[in-house]
Amino acid sequence: RLKFEAMELAEHEVRLERDRLVSRCENETAMRKDADEDRRRLTQQLSDRKMQHHADDIELQRLRERFKEVSERCQQVEKSNQVLDVAHRTLTARHNHLQRSHKVVVDQLETE
Repeated sequence: RLKFEAMELAEHEVRLERDRLVSRCENETAMRKDADEDRRRLTQQLSDRKMQHHADDIELQRLRERFKEVSERCQQVEKSNQVLDVAHRTLTARHNHLQRSHKVVVDQLETE
């Protein structure tokens, strides 16, 4: 009978150890599954960020090119403004000269 109880106790201890190992294995499997899911999610986030970074690089390059075009156009407009300013001053001077000449002629006609 003692031998039987010892065997039952040993079987019970084996079952407890097996249950502990099964529980531990299930926990580790769950943790591995969570870690795999985290890895998959982080890998997707990294991929998304790389794609966004690439898109941002393309947009930045496009904006730099547009900035260069606008800067060149601004320089052209500035040069045109300088030419127009010179032309305006020349025409204003000529207009003033013609007004003075006209006044001289009108004064001469009035004195005659």
